[in-house]
Amino acid sequence: TTASPASPAPRPKETLAAKEATELEPLILEAEAQDLVVIGNANCGAWIGKAIAESQFVAVVKTPVAPSTSVIVDARVAEEAQIKPEVLQRRWVAFRVRRLTGDPRLPLRELSALCDQLVQAGVEPRTLVPIDSRSYLLMSREHVQVSVTALVQCGHLVSPARRVVNAIPIPDAPTEVPDWQVGAWKLLQRQSAGTTKDCQKGDLFQCTLRIQAKCGIYCEVRSLERHEVTSDFHTQLSSYGMLRMDQSAARCWREPRVDFQVSKGSPTPFLRFTEGEDGSTLKEETLSAQGEVETWSKLLNAVGGSIGSITALELDSEDLAGLWIFAGNIFLRIIGVPKSQSLLGSHCCRSLTQLEHFQGQDAVQNELRKFEVLVGEVEQPGLLRARHSTWEGAGRLLLDARPEALEAGPAGGAVELQLEDGLVIHREPDGKQLRWRVKEWTLDPFTVPAPEIPSEPEAASESESVSESVRKKQQKDAKAASKGAAPKAKAKAKAQAAQPASPKKEEKETDDEKEEKEVKKKKHKKNKEEDRERKRAVSESRSSSEVKRKKKKDKSRGRSERKDKKEKEKEKRKKKKAQRSPSRSRSKSRSKRRKKTHRRSRSRRKASASRKSSHSEVKKEEKKSTKEKHIQEVPEELPEREIRLRRFAEQSKLIPQAMEALRNLKADLQDKIMEEGPIKEGDGNPIIVLMNRIKEVAEWAQQEAECSEDKAAGEAPPTAQAPETTPEVTKANGHEVPNSMLVRAFYLQNQLPEEALETLKALPGEVLMNVLMRGPLEASENPMLALQKRIEEAR
Repeated sequence: TTASPASPAPRPKETLAAKEATELEPLILEAEAQDLVVIGNANCGAWIGKAIAESQFVAVVKTPVAPSTSVIVDARVAEEAQIKPEVLQRRWVAFRVRRLTGDPRLPLRELSALCDQLVQAGVEPRTLVPIDSRSYLLMSREHVQVSVTALVQCGHLVSPARRVVNAIPIPDAPTEVPDWQVGAWKLLQRQSAGTTKDCQKGDLFQCTLRIQAKCGIYCEVRSLERHEVTSDFHTQLSSYGMLRMDQSAARCWREPRVDFQVSKGSPTPFLRFTEGEDGSTLKEETLSAQGEVETWSKLLNAVGGSIGSITALELDSEDLAGLWIFAGNIFLRIIGVPKSQSLLGSHCCRSLTQLEHFQGQDAVQNELRKFEVLVGEVEQPGLLRARHSTWEGAGRLLLDARPEALEAGPAGGAVELQLEDGLVIHREPDGKQLRWRVKEWTLDPFTVPAPEIPSEPEAASESESVSESVRKKQQKDAKAASKGAAPKAKAKAKAQAAQPASPKKEEKETDDEKEEKEVKKKKHKKNKEEDRERKRAVSESRSSSEVKRKKKKDKSRGRSERKDKKEKEKEKRKKKKAQRSPSRSRSKSRSKRRKKTHRRSRSRRKASASRKSSHSEVKKEEKKSTKEKHIQEVPEELPEREIRLRRFAEQSKLIPQAMEALRNLKADLQDKIMEEGPIKEGDGNPIIVLMNRIKEVAEWAQQEAECSEDKAAGEAPPTAQAPETTPEVTKANGHEVPNSMLVRAFYLQNQLPEEALETLKALPGEVLMNVLMRGPLEASENPMLALQKRIEEAR
């Protein structure tokens, strides 16, 4: 099947185009999976049939006005057909345009309005309207990013995001974040568009928080106020992923793996970090047109370790992705659908509300219900509690591994640490079990520390102090009794005190010491029993892990035995086949001989066909050579001039836009420019040198025109005015030189934003030429400021 590209509809006036753009309903644009190539003057031979059979997108155009055949085909098929590399370098992307509801075919009026929206953004698309099919827009691969951003701003939906949004290549070296960026951070204020917003809140767990690990993993919890959005599902701005850096660490960017917001089609912005004077603050600047600056404060109230002690765990699951990261006594946890598999990450539009309009509110909200954000606190090692959650209230218990909680039952959850395998298995109190892979481990928030047991010398000193207190009490009792007794009894008591103590009293004192020792022994026994119970619990957990390992080994053994059995059965079958009657082997040999004869006959036929084709090709080449001789004998000016222009462009290394500006000049002006010779590398930028030559030739032509008018002034009255310059064209001897090509070349050379095109087009002719003739802009971080300075100097 063939398709015919329709030429773009003639552009109406700007007022009508703006009116149609505002009345245009939101459309859906779906990018094709493969890049396309436009081949002009194509010799449609045998490869075009293969292209129609293998390529998913083929369009062939041939008209009486342009008798040469043009083909739009898949780039891979064109590479196999050995098309010129110059043609293969210019790639195109096809966007299928359709409505949300009703007939998918798009009227030409709406298609032209869509093209006007892209033209206002500085992009020139090509339309393709096959018969009885959907409409297509063809855009150059270089302008896809700009086109998608413009389409999203106009309210359209573009998909898939991975195809149309340019991703930054991941550096080969692993990311190592500087130490002063590692830790837990709280957002203080944000500056954007000249306004400053204070982001601090009374409750720490309601603030915007971020934890950055040394390995590059980050987790950020951020949300909007309820009055700023239309639904509770739209409040979250949280994400987690990797912080990437280039080798020089001058450019940084974030690569989110789970994101609560839809992609807006804009490229990933670069970031720049600066450390505060006291080391407790950090400034993050977004290097984009908006230029947001955020100030973060480091949290220094960590318990259970220094603020740099971080543990990062990544969810081990096929359907979901998640991160559980700890910094001191604070932890953040995010779980959701990966960005590469979610509706939010595969579509580009303005907001979640618009995505619900295109994809359905139930589909979007059902996916958002799978997402989870937790901000929690480690009250003590082994006791974890959530202080803020997306869909549930605060205060939810995640883990209670204290001994008294374990004795009460499994209501506090459980944790199994398999650090040798890099695994942490967590079972929540509601029975939900998750497996986590260890990415960074410098802090253990799950294990309860064992109680301190006093050593033997400390126990001996305690027993001695207790025995001394008992002796003092006995002495006091003896004194009180001696005061209340008779004088004889007093004398006897004094005599007894003077005499040495009897062995009976010594036996009583030793009995008291024995009782104290027995009490201490009982306490030690209790402590030992508690320690044994803890060790038993740990050993049971280890034994459970060992049992699982044994089961895995048994499974692997069973698989290996099954494989061995299958291999033995195959060997038996082979032996049986070998033992079969020799008649079958003879029939096989005969069939092989027949196949060989057939192959030889085919090869001979192919050789004869190739000889015939080569003979026919030689005849064709002879006919072509005779035709070329006849053509060379006929004198024609246009082919020679075109050859000269192409040689001049190739030697001067000019881009196509500059070549078109040169073609628009008259023949004498072209000769005047080419007489100076090709532009060399040492002369500077070839575009600027060409612009200077055009300007000089234009001034020379204008002076000649004025001289001719002065000579004719005495004979006849003047009939025309001198050529003028306008913002759109420059006139040279009555011929217009389009400045739009030169402006476009200046825009591409300096890599300016889209706003620069509009400002350049609005300038007067003299100011515009002064700006362009001064050459490229100086290297700066903000090219828009450099352009504004040059415009002021040119004026």
